[in-house]
Amino acid sequence: MDFPPGTFEARFLRRPNRYLTFCEAPGGTELRCFCPDPGRLAEFTTPGRRVLVAPASPEAQGRRTTHTQVAFHHGGEWVSILTAKANELAREAAEAGLLPELPPPATWRAEVRHGESRLDFDAGGTLVEVKSVTLLVEGEARFPDAPTLRGARHVRELAAHAREGGKAMLLFVEQREGGARVRPQAATDPAFAAALADAAEAGVALAAVACRVDLRGVTPVRRIPVEPRP
Repeated sequence: MDFPPGTFEARFLRRPNRYLTFCEAPGGTELRCFCPDPGRLAEFTTPGRRVLVAPASPEAQGRRTTHTQVAFHHGGEWVSILTAKANELAREAAEAGLLPELPPPATWRAEVRHGESRLDFDAGGTLVEVKSVTLLVEGEARFPDAPTLRGARHVRELAAHAREGGKAMLLFVEQREGGARVRPQAATDPAFAAALADAAEAGVALAAVACRVDLRGVTPVRRIPVEPRP
């Protein structure tokens, strides 16, 4: 996945709310940026931190921001915060052979209604829900970094589907490369952690891919294990 055209490096200034950051361009201009990740991002939002930002699309109407922030530099690597692109990265991971248990992504159906939710994919009869991961704790990728009622509901519905004999997968896309494995962040969201452990017992397949992030974009590069318990 390529970053938007014109992406460049800047300096982080502040984050007044979940969807807004201010960054400083190389020439000193203050940029008003849309933040596409509504998570806490507490480990990233240090004034002066290196970031990547992209100009807003000329076609965007009614935007009050001039740029979109696409990444933070943290722990010696770039971390993408384009959470809405996790599904695109899931398809790229499958095309790269990192998800051999699923059929080719050209056959996947997106936005599948199931129970009370709309899940990300039906991949040849396997229901797939994708979660974007950015938090790194003690060398492990952790999810979530903020409580997610919707995320826990999705996992419970996958577990119910598996118990009824259906096929289901929960796929974590780590939008950085530093995490050796994915584990639930139970201190942040014990309900999600409990749902993940239950899903593993129910037979939901747990998978994760780590991605390399550079100035050009994000590339899925390897599988990493998922530990369903804290």
